[in-house]
Amino acid sequence: LEKQRIEREEKEKQRVEKLRKEEEMKKMMEKEMRAKAMQEKEEQVRLERRRKEKEELARIERERLQAELEEEKRRSVVQKAVAEVPERDVLASQEVAPAEKEGILERKNVLDEGGRKAATRSWKAHYCVLSGQLLQFYKDNRDYRANVTSVPAINVSQGNCEVARDYPKRKHALRLRLNNGAEYLFAATNQEEMNDWVQRISKEHAPSKKIRTTLPPVREKEVFSAASSLPASLPPEPKTSLPTAAKAVVKEKKKSKLGSLFGAKRK
Repeated sequence: LEKQRIEREEKEKQRVEKLRKEEEMKKMMEKEMRAKAMQEKEEQVRLERRRKEKEELARIERERLQAELEEEKRRSVVQKAVAEVPERDVLASQEVAPAEKEGILERKNVLDEGGRKAATRSWKAHYCVLSGQLLQFYKDNRDYRANVTSVPAINVSQGNCEVARDYPKRKHALRLRLNNGAEYLFAATNQEEMNDWVQRISKEHAPSKKIRTTLPPVREKEVFSAASSLPASLPPEPKTSLPTAAKAVVKEKKKSKLGSLFGAKRK
């Protein structure tokens, strides 16, 4: 009996040891499976992050290429407009006072008078002329000489001009804010032109200055009557004389007329 009892105890010990080893083996396998699942999850997260990074890089590259194309297109339009501007031709029969600043600027209406959002906010190139405290807009230099404006003038003395550093969509951009709530954006061709425009427009923003103009004489009455902020008294228009060529033609006509009269009398 004692021998049978010892054998049973020995068998029980072996069974318990076997169960313990099986339990340890099961726990070890579960631990390995959890570690493997964690590694797979981390790998998926890493792959997903890499895929998103690639997509972001591709998006940034597309935006960069699109911006370069738009900038190249805008530059070509500006260069074409500059190339089409004829050289200044001062007519002998009409003296034109030199403007303080003139050149190609792209213009965008941001806010209308009263701070209302502008209905038309697209960019458009103009041939701009700063004459005293008036900023005039023309289609090109030829229209400026012909006194045909494309949009109404702006009185820069009633506003503030500064570099538009918070507007990255256009290079060399400057902002003009008026006291009536209107706001405009302009884009110059380069950094030097932008700084020059800002400096010259800001120089005219002085309340103590008298309104002056260097516009062509034939436009002075129209501009001063249209600008409500300008004084009522107008400077006298300079007297214009006939060109030398026109005088010669008139003189020649008089001679020919007198000659014909004398010939008729002799007959």
